[in-house]
Amino acid sequence: MRNLYGWRFAATVALPLLLASLGVTWLTFDLIGRVSTGANVADRQRTSEIVKSALGAAQNQLASMVADNSYWDDGVRQAYGPLNPDWLEETWGASTESGSNYDAFFIVDRAHPTSMAGYRKGSSFNPVLTDYFHGKLDSLLDLLPTGIATHDSKASIFNTREGLAIAAAAPILPTSDDLKIPGTTPRYLVFVRFLTPEYVQSIGEQYVIDGLKVEATASGADGEAVKATTGASIASVSWNDRRPGDAAGSKVKRNALLILSFLAIVMAGIALICWRLISTISAREDAARREALRDSLTGLPNRAGLWAEIEKLPRPGGDVLAVAFADLDGFKEVNDTYDHETGDRLIRAVAAGLSHLVGDTGTLCRLGGDEFVIVIHGHDAQSRACLLAKQAIEFLDQSFDLDGRMASVGASIGIAVASNGEIDSNELMRRADVAMYQAKSTGKNRYCQYAPEIDRQRNEDSVIADELRQILAAGALDVAYQPIVDSKTRAIVAVEALARWPSTSSKRVSPDKFVAIAEQQGLIDALGEAILAKACSDASQWPGVRLSANISPVQLRNPNFVQRTLQIIADSGIGIGRVELEITEGSLVTDFDAAKRMFIELRLAGLHIALDDFGTGFSSIGYLRQFNFDRIKIDRSLVNCLLSGSAEQHIVQGAMLMASGLSATVTAEGVEREDQIDILRMNGCDELQGFFFFKPMPAQHISNLLSEPAALQAIQVA
Repeated sequence: MRNLYGWRFAATVALPLLLASLGVTWLTFDLIGRVSTGANVADRQRTSEIVKSALGAAQNQLASMVADNSYWDDGVRQAYGPLNPDWLEETWGASTESGSNYDAFFIVDRAHPTSMAGYRKGSSFNPVLTDYFHGKLDSLLDLLPTGIATHDSKASIFNTREGLAIAAAAPILPTSDDLKIPGTTPRYLVFVRFLTPEYVQSIGEQYVIDGLKVEATASGADGEAVKATTGASIASVSWNDRRPGDAAGSKVKRNALLILSFLAIVMAGIALICWRLISTISAREDAARREALRDSLTGLPNRAGLWAEIEKLPRPGGDVLAVAFADLDGFKEVNDTYDHETGDRLIRAVAAGLSHLVGDTGTLCRLGGDEFVIVIHGHDAQSRACLLAKQAIEFLDQSFDLDGRMASVGASIGIAVASNGEIDSNELMRRADVAMYQAKSTGKNRYCQYAPEIDRQRNEDSVIADELRQILAAGALDVAYQPIVDSKTRAIVAVEALARWPSTSSKRVSPDKFVAIAEQQGLIDALGEAILAKACSDASQWPGVRLSANISPVQLRNPNFVQRTLQIIADSGIGIGRVELEITEGSLVTDFDAAKRMFIELRLAGLHIALDDFGTGFSSIGYLRQFNFDRIKIDRSLVNCLLSGSAEQHIVQGAMLMASGLSATVTAEGVEREDQIDILRMNGCDELQGFFFFKPMPAQHISNLLSEPAALQAIQVA
């Protein structure tokens, strides 16, 4: 009976209890396993999305960088014109050495298998692109516009000859409407960033991904495929899973009996753990997004942050949005004089000062380089923007002491305002940018408010620049000549070549106007060469007469200036000793070292150099003596003071003595009266120029004067 009870007990109580216990135990551990596995899978899925976002952000960053560098007038001039190795190295090549932004760059013409120019790790590098990118680069370039009307950039991951890398490409196009590229097919700028273990690790650290790896192998059990633009898998990405579910499950398993007794508490703990994990990941993602909107050097909002700030601003009716666009004057000189580290410290110091000035009245952003933007919102935004601009200029008027290195910069600031809904943010930024360039072109270290007249003037200048290009291409530029006479004999000893707008044109444009436009639009080299070529050709018919031609300070920035000048003179057949180049004192101050080097080469070749407008500058005799000028031309403003009184005469006499101290012959400009001549001669003036003798005239009139001695003699003794 006991056995029967035993079987009954076992069958009706023990076994069901055992089975129930086993069932509950199995269900408990099954539930623990499911939750643990689910947590691991969810965490891996979230990490996978973060990994994709991280790689995508790296590609977008490089694409944005190549877009900024390719949509650039200077880049067009270099990519489609004669390649300047020094410019390429300074602009793009030097950055490849550090690899902080990219490791290599190429200028690509799809008609050529080899890059037009390239740098890798700070050295020139021109591989066969089909070999280097295993024939896959075209798949990226095919995504870009084939014409020249649209600018875009694309990036992708490639398996290059040197391993995996991100490559970004964009067509090299001009920002200026008047700058055109040859042909209908653009060249491309390509930036390459190698996916080295260090760089991949830095991405992982930035996005909090442990053990992030990108390998040029097929994706395995622990990796996911990375696809190229063609859709093919070219690499795999892997990382160390945190497996938070395993950690939670281990704790639960070690306390299985307690879990069975306190199932609700355990489940709440699991939920809490999961919540903490999700919260941590979400917080890190938010931090990464905020970091993407900040400038890494100053901590200020960057370009993307600027647009985000503008979008957040409320726009009630009647409110005004003001944008102050500031570009530092003289920052490049600081970088060139010291180093980029000092330049970065200066940028941080400027940012700190401007942040203090702006305070909570607006938002300060750094667009990059030496450009800052202040956004102000409210009914009095315009007046506050002008006040901040004045305060910023006053703040920058003080030199910065950077560990004993004194750095001085100014600011050109453009201000644009718009009422609610009047114009969009892009147009408002454009207007502020236009106003900034207006401030810079009118003297720098000042601010300018946008007005429609500025755009009208820019359009008018653009029309003049277009016509000037056509004039230069057709060789239709007019050149007038003003004779220069000996102060004693009054015989014509020289002529000064002066550019004139063609009389055949429907416009009447003064030389000051079109020369300034030529300097701004990159036409001054062609204009200067055209004037010199025509003047030398005309002067070859006037033996014994010296030819004087003016040069622009902008021409001195051209490394080929000396070679081109000497070639033009040689081609004309005129003796080089008969040619004299004039330059103003202010041009020397702009780039003293470059001017000095070029003048030494020109003088060694036999060319004469004259200092024009002497008496209007502020340089010392010692400063000017370093150039060994052959001639000093006294400015007309001093000549006009001769008869104003004894004090003015003493000023002129002092200027004449200073000129003589430079061991150069002296020419007085702007002579208009007979009584000025005697005083100038008594003070040692060698030559005279002015309306008293001759006005500027065509070349044929010069030929007539020189061929009619009787008429010329009558003029000389008049």
